[in-house]
Amino acid sequence: MIRSVGQSLLLAFVATCTASSIASGLIPEENSDKSKLQLESCEFFEGFFDFYWDDAEGKIWLQLAEPGAQIDGQPFLYVSSLSTGLGSNPVGLDRGQLGADRIVRFKRVGKRVYLIQENWKYRAETENQLEQRAVRESFAESILWSGEVKQADVGSVVELNSFLMRDAHDCVGKLSETGQGSFSLKQDRSFIHLPRCKAFPRNSEFEATLTFASSKPGRLANRVAADGKSVTLRQHHSFVQLPEPGYTPRKWDPRVGSFALNYSDYASPIEEPLEKRLITRHRLEKTDANAKSSPVKEPIVYYLDPGVPEPVRSALLDGARWWSVAFEAAGFEDAFQVKILPADADPMDVRFNMIQWVHRATRGWSYGQSFVDPRTGEIIKGHVLLGSLRVRQDHLLFEGLGHKTAEANLSPNNAHRACSCASTCGMGSIPSEAYLSALDPNVSSTEVALARIRQLSAHEVGHTLGFAHNFAASTYADRASVMDYPAPRAKITDGKIDLSDAYGVGIGEWDKFTVQYAYSQFPAANEEQELKEIIQGAITKGLRYITDADARPAGAAEPYGNLWDNGSDPVAALAHELAVREIAIRNFSAEALHPDQPLSDLEKAFVPIYLHHRYQIDATAKALGGYRYNYAFPSDGQTTVVPIDTEVQRGALAMLMRSLDPSQLEIPNRILELIPPKAVSSVNDQERFGAQTAPLFDRGMAAQTAIEMTLGQILQPQRCSRLAQAGQDSLGLAAVLLQIRVRVLGPQPDASEAAREITRITERVFVDRLMDLAKSSRASSDAKNIARNELRMLISNFQQWSRLNGDKSSLEVLQWSALTSEINRFLQRPFPTAESNSSVELPPGSPIGQ
Repeated sequence: MIRSVGQSLLLAFVATCTASSIASGLIPEENSDKSKLQLESCEFFEGFFDFYWDDAEGKIWLQLAEPGAQIDGQPFLYVSSLSTGLGSNPVGLDRGQLGADRIVRFKRVGKRVYLIQENWKYRAETENQLEQRAVRESFAESILWSGEVKQADVGSVVELNSFLMRDAHDCVGKLSETGQGSFSLKQDRSFIHLPRCKAFPRNSEFEATLTFASSKPGRLANRVAADGKSVTLRQHHSFVQLPEPGYTPRKWDPRVGSFALNYSDYASPIEEPLEKRLITRHRLEKTDANAKSSPVKEPIVYYLDPGVPEPVRSALLDGARWWSVAFEAAGFEDAFQVKILPADADPMDVRFNMIQWVHRATRGWSYGQSFVDPRTGEIIKGHVLLGSLRVRQDHLLFEGLGHKTAEANLSPNNAHRACSCASTCGMGSIPSEAYLSALDPNVSSTEVALARIRQLSAHEVGHTLGFAHNFAASTYADRASVMDYPAPRAKITDGKIDLSDAYGVGIGEWDKFTVQYAYSQFPAANEEQELKEIIQGAITKGLRYITDADARPAGAAEPYGNLWDNGSDPVAALAHELAVREIAIRNFSAEALHPDQPLSDLEKAFVPIYLHHRYQIDATAKALGGYRYNYAFPSDGQTTVVPIDTEVQRGALAMLMRSLDPSQLEIPNRILELIPPKAVSSVNDQERFGAQTAPLFDRGMAAQTAIEMTLGQILQPQRCSRLAQAGQDSLGLAAVLLQIRVRVLGPQPDASEAAREITRITERVFVDRLMDLAKSSRASSDAKNIARNELRMLISNFQQWSRLNGDKSSLEVLQWSALTSEINRFLQRPFPTAESNSSVELPPGSPIGQ
């Protein structure tokens, strides 16, 4: 073969490099001990996967096989997560956040090993292996990573650094989609974080410190990171042993409220659906399977992060332990326990279900997450994340409602006088009825905040037991579930706000039912029938279930499925919350602050009081064009879809109009005079109203926020589309718009200047939201036509009001003229744009009290 001079030089160079590499041990030489990596000086970690740490090189070597053995390719569970967070709830990159559950396996081909994710979304549940193979080969697996296999004195190993030092949690994508800028992973500022690399009998854990850089970071990243241009986070990787055989999956039912594991079974008979769903739950077995009540082979034990301070620590223990009552009712004795994590235990050990304490710069959600076997739905490890600012936001809310901190009650023991155990609670203790009697009308804000934390602990642990939200539970059986979002129940006693019954105590009837369905143990032949009887018993008791999908959307139609609401009558509840709000505003004073806080912080205490009714507004608005429905089966006797009674809808509309009355929205001068401009160096946070009068507090912007809240709900496109379909005897969209125009718009000659300003703001918001509706792609043609007709009627009214007003230079006449011009321009456009007219942004409400 003829080679060029360049080719000859290149081959000589490669040969030299190869010889050098062989000599250094990077490329193994066949049949030579010198070719093997020498790992005797490396630190050894023995566990599910053994691995070695080479401190000199900063490398992790994962052992894949013993000397002379083959890499077995057995599947295991792989979960990525975040060990450290950004600290911003809106971005959502939080400490302890879990990624997806993946079943993976190693496969060696030549000198490389590949990490393959198996595809369990599609399967064939049959003994026919050829049928199973047909499905496996029809749907793609995913190769997540590959590395070169080295021979070492300990057997086959692979350097794991390139696997660990990648953005497995997609932090770059999350930062981008939340508007924090274009970030990229910088390998030269990333390294293995050895203190969090450990091996346990059933799992091996790895962690890397990763730095993400951006030349133009977003506002939130800039605010919370030490340097917004360089965000350093630690990503964690868990290799977990799959459970032993013996777990029996349980069928999911949409009437129950368990989380579902979804997959397609191509071995299903033709007459059955392909889609299969299993519930997620822990493995729990009685020692006597036939006994109605029996001890268990192995209890479910949760461990609390010892980093939680008192008095919150004891409150979290109390709330989590509530679930023991539900398991006792299902026939499992001492089956659910909560303990403090022992000093010699590690929260990364998969054998420990954890309740972890998380800090952020702003209040935010807490989470109940789990490691789940994607094959069966078995929960391997429960993992609760509780945000530390939740209790502080509750404290702020309750002080604003007039319940002050009682200094005498702040010691760890006194702060827990309301429960049956103090900070040294024994195993399995359950709050007693003394809790309710201890919370008198003079209860301190600290005690009420701790009552909320107990409920929160039970709620998030419930998620890790396999249970979803039930947003109908607050409307029956006196708070039937800890899996609803509880608003504080503020009673009025002798003209004062009474928070003695702010939050429920203990597990509810719905929770007992979900535990009974998910965990009860039956003879195999009777299970299907027993489960049907459990569901039918719950239906007979009137236990209703409404999911997130039917409660969270702005256009939701079920008025009995809401977040942060109270009571069985949304309209009556709104009337009550308006009364509570009125008392709170009347009594609002500088005493809502800690003595060391500047007076400008009063605005942050005033915001949740002024918007106290916001969630009951949401619930009441759902009655308009609303329907009551259940996730019914043909033979279970439940109603399916029933429209809300017309008179109930009229009552809801009247109460919503009341919330727009200037007397409800006007802020007393004494409060305006209390709140000075924001103090120097005060944190520029989101817990305030916007201000067009900055630096002064803006009473008009506060009112506009509340008006937007109500009119935005009434004029929501899907809601208006349902109203537009209403029959002649029902409340229709045109009638709703007419009542708004008559009740809250127009001249107010004898009103105060503040009340007249509120009316002008209401007119402006009404016109803007009508124009949004008239051009919305989510609204029906009928709804848009009715909205355009209402705009024409407004022009006529504006012109009439202008003629009747003697002062042609008044602010009212100027506004009516401006709105008339804007509406005319809008109606003349053949194809109005879909962009929304500007509206104020509500200060964050959800998560309330967090």
